Amino acid sequence: MEAFIGTILLWAGTYAPEGWEFCWGQELKISENQALFAVIGM
Repeated sequence: MEAFIGTILLWAGTYAPEGWEFCWGQELKISENQALFAVIGM
């Protein structure tokens, strides 16, 4: 079984909870998201 990486959920807030990112199609900098990119293998 592979590790759980993430999910996309409906969210009715104007902020992302700690540890979450909005899925707006924006680019994320590797230097600012090293743990995330390590998990997804980039």
